[in-house]
Amino acid sequence: FFQAEDGIRDSSVTGVQTCALPISIKPLGQIQTTANTNTNVYVVPAATSAVVSSVTVCNQSANNVLVDVYARNGATAVGNATYLAYQFPLAAADTLVLEPRLTMNATSVLSANVTGANAASNVSVNAFGIEVL
Repeated sequence: FFQAEDGIRDSSVTGVQTCALPISIKPLGQIQTTANTNTNVYVVPAATSAVVSSVTVCNQSANNVLVDVYARNGATAVGNATYLAYQFPLAAADTLVLEPRLTMNATSVLSANVTGANAASNVSVNAFGIEVL
């Protein structure tokens, strides 16, 4: 915690100290992909917002793959406007790290798909961030 005299101030409040709340980044969702199948990594719970700070895609296979990562409102179909990464070529035994710093509303979905001639099911996707109730 920080107190007002540490440099964090709210100019509209007088005579009261303000503080910054501690923020703990946590895993929001973790999946092992299925080849050629769009899979939800994380769905924001009802009455909640979330900030996705990072997404890692780890190719644990001996094959190169293509990776799609999407962020969309729950009712929105996957499409060009929803891609965070599209057909990203991820080499064997390599990891992609995205830092979208993305705020998502309730029922929004973060999903991923692994495709390509050598698509394998041993690619993991992890989303990290915070949930705000």
